[in-house]
Amino acid sequence: MATGLVSMVDEPCTDLAELGSGLRILLTDTKRGAVGARLGMAFAAMGCELGMVCPWERHPAHGLNAIRRRYEYRGADPLGSLQAAIRDFDPHLVVPTCDWGVQHLHRLHAAAEQGADCQVMECIERSLGAASSFPIVSSRYHLLMLAAEEGVAIPETVEIRSEDDLPRAGHPVVLKASGTWGGAGVAVARSAADAVQAYRKLMARNSVPWLIRELLLNRDRANTLDGWWNSYPATIAQQWIDGRPANCAVACVDGKVVAGVAVEVLATNGDCGPASLVEVVPGKEMIQAAGRIARRLKLQGFFGLDFMIERATGAVHLIEMNARCTQASALTLGTGHNLPAAMCASLTGRQEPESEPMTRLPRIAYFPKPAQMADPDPRARERNYHYDMPANEPAFMAQILEPWPYRGWLGRWLDRARTLAGELMPAGAPFSIEMRPRQPEKGRWMA
Repeated sequence: MATGLVSMVDEPCTDLAELGSGLRILLTDTKRGAVGARLGMAFAAMGCELGMVCPWERHPAHGLNAIRRRYEYRGADPLGSLQAAIRDFDPHLVVPTCDWGVQHLHRLHAAAEQGADCQVMECIERSLGAASSFPIVSSRYHLLMLAAEEGVAIPETVEIRSEDDLPRAGHPVVLKASGTWGGAGVAVARSAADAVQAYRKLMARNSVPWLIRELLLNRDRANTLDGWWNSYPATIAQQWIDGRPANCAVACVDGKVVAGVAVEVLATNGDCGPASLVEVVPGKEMIQAAGRIARRLKLQGFFGLDFMIERATGAVHLIEMNARCTQASALTLGTGHNLPAAMCASLTGRQEPESEPMTRLPRIAYFPKPAQMADPDPRARERNYHYDMPANEPAFMAQILEPWPYRGWLGRWLDRARTLAGELMPAGAPFSIEMRPRQPEKGRWMA
């Protein structure tokens, strides 16, 4: 892999809008999230030609004029979908925006290697890095062990192969199932008994009746089946860190970090969910940790690291890696902190021009903003934080604010029946019914 993949003129680029001219970027998303589309907006602003592999029905990217080529991400044949898109679009860079997408690219690379498909193999390695890194970035335990070898501070972490490996002392601990994301597959155990119970729950493969229920009640049937069929059990136990969460996002080329953004998390969607309000910080230790991991694994493209900053000492502990672009990846915060611009400059061999940050405010709220963060006075919001809302993309905003219903018609009917039954149930009834509409359930195991 080498920089300067696109032949450019010798003169340095002075206009950010022309930095990515000639580059073809292919985004992938198996879900219907906003991260990929937001990153695509940044690439499009620099003149890149964009394509996206995504679900065909009501994906937010369908509302973006910047994405010129769209390919269907078929859940029944995800590898075939990616392979066809790569061959047709011939991208300089593939950017996965979800964890399933990363694993699909890893599996496609293995299949392409067996079939001697050099075009697909080279494209994936050019986008993600050395193939030898794929098993490591897919394993929480092995990634953390490698980070520790590189001098990165991590909580005490043990691999759990059976109940006998569960820690008997030193609680609370955090149990994490490999192949999960977005807060799913995580449990806090405050005693040895809690640890055993949580471990059994995390390691229990979803039953066939569960699978049938999901296929009947929900619409995303192909991804559900693929995730269930390719599930694999593995988990770790990690020392509990009393502190505040933080993370960084970096762009790297040939194992070298070329730009990074570090933030501390002020608010999240749910207890273990993604960040909704962050504060930009220098994050020197976080960016250095990313640099050591990128160099050791010879990584390429975008990835993020999650940390806990210990409350008592301020020590920074790496807790896990996201081998894909994250929310912070799309924050264009000026030269050195503009990940899409740094990536374009590295791929074209051109010098990144100076650019102004999207905001001078240190606090940034990700779109869409949770209701509890709404300010009655807009002027107060402008003084306190920047709301990263793409106001010039009304169709995209509408898709995110009124998302595609994950539940099928039968599932939605049952949700309404539960809600009605809960409202009609008299006080003091001997049993309770879930009164909130069922939220989209994320797969326990990653494909």
